[in-house]
Amino acid sequence: MVMWEMQKKRMGGALWRLLCACVWLCGLGSCVASQETKRFQLQEGPSMGQGRMSASLGVVRLADGRVVVVGGSPTEDPFLPVKGKQAIEVLDTKTGAWSYADIDVPYQISGRVFVLPDGRLFAFASVYVLNPDASDTEPGAGKADAAGAVSAVILDLEKKTATPLYRPQRNAVGQPPLKGDGPALLQRAFAQSVRLRDGRIVRAGGAVRYAYPDPEPRCEASRCRYCYGGECKPFSSSQDHFCREVKDCPYVKGQRKILQSSIVEVYTPPDAAHPLGQVRVLSLPEGRQDLGMLELPDGRVLLVGGQGEQGLGTNKVYDSTLFLDLGTGLFAEGPRMRIGREDLSIALLDNGEVLMTGGTDAEGRTLNVTEILNPLTGTIRDGEPMSEPREDHLPIRIGGWLVFFGGESNDKEDQILNSAEIFDAKDGRYLGSFLLFRRTDVLDDELCPNTKGYAGIDDFGVVSLDVNRVLLVGGQQGCQDADGAYISAGKGNKRTLLVILGDRK
Repeated sequence: MVMWEMQKKRMGGALWRLLCACVWLCGLGSCVASQETKRFQLQEGPSMGQGRMSASLGVVRLADGRVVVVGGSPTEDPFLPVKGKQAIEVLDTKTGAWSYADIDVPYQISGRVFVLPDGRLFAFASVYVLNPDASDTEPGAGKADAAGAVSAVILDLEKKTATPLYRPQRNAVGQPPLKGDGPALLQRAFAQSVRLRDGRIVRAGGAVRYAYPDPEPRCEASRCRYCYGGECKPFSSSQDHFCREVKDCPYVKGQRKILQSSIVEVYTPPDAAHPLGQVRVLSLPEGRQDLGMLELPDGRVLLVGGQGEQGLGTNKVYDSTLFLDLGTGLFAEGPRMRIGREDLSIALLDNGEVLMTGGTDAEGRTLNVTEILNPLTGTIRDGEPMSEPREDHLPIRIGGWLVFFGGESNDKEDQILNSAEIFDAKDGRYLGSFLLFRRTDVLDDELCPNTKGYAGIDDFGVVSLDVNRVLLVGGQQGCQDADGAYISAGKGNKRTLLVILGDRK
């Protein structure tokens, strides 16, 4: 009996020491993660000449080290992307100075930009509102929502040229382009696009808000008639509206509808036989926007989540994953995410798995959850949560880490986040977070009157300068409210931020 009591005491002491050791190791892990985040050095870079913001602000690094920013809008509302000689800015990383590219771009570019194999740039010209019947091909013809003829632009910085590619007639698959004999690319916004290792560019999903012109009111026989396309109708299907002259007739808005696109376009860059390139069109099982997409090591393209009419909950989000085989053009269903979401960010890990972070769930809540997908086994497991819920955030690799920058949270309307999350690029292990811009900045009465300043970042661009340095450009930064949160100012910013990963001390 005495021996048994002694044995229990020894076991209890061992368990206590083990528990203490676990607590100590956990504490040490947190300390190590905290120390690792301090390796990031932040320097404000040179300001651009033009404030720019967009959900897909175009930014790339050229082979000679220069950084090019294309398009973006000075404001959120109205959203009118920059054109003319201010459309493109170039950063000379040796001198640290921005300059305009001196190309008079007459098209409003608001989409991802990619470097083609011949050194030229390819940029999508996304359109948020489109009249599919419009046939204007010249810039500025008609109203802002009645043109949208140019779907992409090939930019030559050396020759100072901007060569347009046009959308098809009625923005329909298989129709010839409105002008020229080049490849016809569909107009849409909120799509996802990636450049493959072989140089091709894949763009998937998106949405278009179709807006037909308002019908013309007429007062005929003391009754209001509304005419469009040669056909005139009464004020409503059930009643007439009496009038003495046209001004007595109520305003009637043209037909409006939003369509989530199921189209996937595979763009092959120009060659001698096809000077404007070629387009292959595939179709998703359902239309979706704000999805995640990347190329896997085996050449398949992974598409995850998104938002569309067949989605889940009030926010209509998808929990599905799809694998696209570009050889056959066929889609294969992958595992279901544990939480459906749109506006998420995804990144490839060194071990071939895919880290999926944040986004907005079926009820419209911003998420801090992460999941890890294994494309080989077709399984998904929970990852470690981020420090804050975030959507519309951007991932990029710095050293051996994956860093997800900025974004927003819908805890408050357009709450702009002032932080970045760090994960180990090998296995997706969460390492911590760090702040970006200074919390209390100089007052900017024009941007944020009567506030403590502005910080945070959303709708921005990010580009890698080298293994250990990235540059954040433009975007909208929030005005600080009474609670210290940053609420969108709705204006494009000129600021840039250099993020440097220093040596381990």
